[in-house]
Amino acid sequence: MFVYYLIFCFIATVSFAVVFNVPRSEFWTCGLIGTLGWSVGFVFRDGAIFFGIFLAACCVALLSRLFALFRRCPLTLYMVPGIIPLVPGGAIYTTMYAIISGEQTSAAMVGINTLQTAGSICLGILAVLALPGSVFERIKIFSRL
Repeated sequence: MFVYYLIFCFIATVSFAVVFNVPRSEFWTCGLIGTLGWSVGFVFRDGAIFFGIFLAACCVALLSRLFALFRRCPLTLYMVPGIIPLVPGGAIYTTMYAIISGEQTSAAMVGINTLQTAGSICLGILAVLALPGSVFERIKIFSRL
């Protein structure tokens, strides 16, 4: 079952890469980043789910930053499609449906959970993007040796 999730995660990431006009040569890279990020979130979801999402977002941001450096492409080329599998789309839909249906208690519970998940994604990206660029330049220098 896990393999099916990986396949569909890869397809979803590449599909969003097509929507965001990513060059064809970067489809595999975007798919790999999104799939690896989702895998990290899946592995660590049993403990604290928000920590798993945080680690998954860190993974996506780190891989995006490294691939952007090595392939000399903009960071957002990899980051935006790569983060798509982590976005709580179903929870957002459920929250909006509960609001429209007048179920305020259900909307509040699911809405808070959705906001916490989105916050975990934001903090994970922020944690990696806060690292100075010189760290990644050193990684690039060491990779040439």
